[in-house]
Amino acid sequence: METIYLGGYTREDNKGIHALNLDTTAGKLAGESLIIEENNPTYLTLSADGKHLFTLSDGDEPGLAHYELVDGNFTFKDRTKVFNENGCYVTYDEENHVVIMLITKKVN
Repeated sequence: METIYLGGYTREDNKGIHALNLDTTAGKLAGESLIIEENNPTYLTLSADGKHLFTLSDGDEPGLAHYELVDGNFTFKDRTKVFNENGCYVTYDEENHVVIMLITKKVN
């Protein structure tokens, strides 16, 4: 079994980041559950050890949210406001311990 994490716009029934189990032998998804309530977590990345999850989200303070896996559950650690709107990409550089984010902006 593998775990897949999904984020997306929080409209209607979606409240944040969900985990699904992927049975790689059968090729089927199962066991969907909401693991983190977060406003519009459209991009996320997980550290290689699976202990840190970073997501770009928006709301009152768009930016980067950091969650840490503690006793089997992701716990909110901190949020950093970076831009006035949500970014469009996030990744974690394990070697340098740096989070890299991108934002697109129309320039007139």
